[in-house]
Amino acid sequence: MYWSTPFTPGYTAVMHRRIMMVSMFISLCFLPAADGPDRAVIIDDRLEAGLIKIQVIEQSETSLDLAYHALFPGVYLDLFSSALLGAADQGVAVRLLTDGMFGTLRGDRDLRRALQLHPGIEIRFYEPFSLLAPWRWNNRLHDKLLIADRSLLIMGGANIDDRYYLDIGTRDITYDREVLVLLDDPSQKHSSVLSQAEAYFNLLWHHPFTDDNPFKITQAQEARAWERRDALQESVRSYRGEDPELFTPVDWKNRLVPTDQITLLSNPLERGRKEPLLWRELNELFSLAEKRIVIQSPYIIPNRAMRREIGEIQVDRITLLSNSLASSPNYPAMAGHANHRRMLARSTADLYEYHGPGSIHGKSILIDEHISAVGTFNIDPRSTYFSTESMLVIESIPLASQLEESLERIQQQSLLVADDLTYAYNPEVTPRQTGFFKRLFIALLQIITLPFTFLL
Repeated sequence: MYWSTPFTPGYTAVMHRRIMMVSMFISLCFLPAADGPDRAVIIDDRLEAGLIKIQVIEQSETSLDLAYHALFPGVYLDLFSSALLGAADQGVAVRLLTDGMFGTLRGDRDLRRALQLHPGIEIRFYEPFSLLAPWRWNNRLHDKLLIADRSLLIMGGANIDDRYYLDIGTRDITYDREVLVLLDDPSQKHSSVLSQAEAYFNLLWHHPFTDDNPFKITQAQEARAWERRDALQESVRSYRGEDPELFTPVDWKNRLVPTDQITLLSNPLERGRKEPLLWRELNELFSLAEKRIVIQSPYIIPNRAMRREIGEIQVDRITLLSNSLASSPNYPAMAGHANHRRMLARSTADLYEYHGPGSIHGKSILIDEHISAVGTFNIDPRSTYFSTESMLVIESIPLASQLEESLERIQQQSLLVADDLTYAYNPEVTPRQTGFFKRLFIALLQIITLPFTFLL
């Protein structure tokens, strides 16, 4: 299998994608359904998602590979970092890869240094930011994945941040979605998505774009790092006493369902405008649909080519789920969404905008009753042409049923956008009101960002 091939300069992303798609479509379209080696479960409860991630880290025995776009200081990062340090103390080999602009923990440098100083933890940064290297600025690592003991994978759209995992008030709550995949039988590793995920992580980890030590540590900084680790341990003991719910085990194994096939899709690793291979592969998946497609994205900003390709989908019903102006905290992205809102509302798709508490951040696709896709890909030019992105495509009727229930809960708190850009009446949903200054600011951004839509 090509996924076991390490990174070499001549190993092209085009080769990755084409071989993968041929393999996937043979399995999906021409082979009889049969249980594959992986079992999986959709995780969309915020607190449970955070607990499961900590639980997996604490129960790991040999290795942890993690790649995350952003890590934000807060209670959850303390719990997450403490678990990583504890695992490393027990001899687990930890590799943490973060984005070189958004994942460098600039808000808590002492914690970053405490992690870097542990002999059992390696940290690398994808495309470290430099004002003198503008060709790096848009090549961001957007993946969010965790691989434990080479047999368990968690992927989704959530960053390491309180708002994704903890109850800190409805204003800042963000609802995301992850999928956990477990390989029970190591002898089946060759046909498991775990082998693909490992190879993708290693490709990122060893890539020339990745720097293992862009931040040098002085003696004074080292001393502060050790103080930060001591303070971290005290903080976690305090959290354990004040909020024991944060440490309650979750019985996720009983929720695992069988899958027929899971395939990892990803963007090529290139600087500048990439070939939109992942988007093309998603379009190939759309072509398999017979009845319906449901797409959730925090915002929807299709360029001309993407609009044309969406318009060519031949299926009875397409449902788009996205944030409303009132719910989204991402002003520039919502300005781009607003500029395409009329086109989306008048297309053959039904556009629903979220009006529940907080905001939605999940990136998922449901095709008919058997194909699911969950990962990091937003329906926008940045995910299509610039960032690293990854999606798990899962052939499984029971898992698709879990995803459908999750998407339905979002849709039940959303309103259909009519052709005149008003909301269709729904007595079950009260429209959230957008403040005057937010509306004004986004209206200005709609004009300002028009020439830069390709970067949103």
